[in-house]
Amino acid sequence: MKQNFLLPFLMLLFIAAPTAKAQEIIPGTSVSAPFLKSLFENAYYSVEEVQDTYIIVRDGYKFYFDIDSKQRYVTISNVFNLDKKFSKQEVYELINTLSKEVALIKCYYLEQTHSIAFYYYYWTEGGFTAKSLISAFKLYKEAVLLSVDKDTKHIIL
Repeated sequence: MKQNFLLPFLMLLFIAAPTAKAQEIIPGTSVSAPFLKSLFENAYYSVEEVQDTYIIVRDGYKFYFDIDSKQRYVTISNVFNLDKKFSKQEVYELINTLSKEVALIKCYYLEQTHSIAFYYYYWTEGGFTAKSLISAFKLYKEAVLLSVDKDTKHIIL
């Protein structure tokens, strides 16, 4: 009787084992550039650059992953140049629109370089899963694409 119970239990354990690894809680102190590089390469993303405090992932656009010096969070960001024929006022109007309609990410106007920066803070302190970080990146990417789509005047280059 015990043998009949043991076989289905072992099969369930064998099937669930690979998924359990993806849901493993990773301590925030494990976040490093080599860790992020491995994580994104294992998720089939192209990692273009690895430095001590950041990596660059290419998925259509360049996405920067900056590691907080205290390993509390990872910042995902992009910077886009803006068409110089548009005024500061028009850029601020676009940013206001994006802030209202795409609330998932922060955007800032960088006046010295006439560019726009998008930011998302992914909290790692206390632990996270590999799947949740990849999912956060996918959500961030969709928010950036939506922001570019909402730029009907084509201010963003």
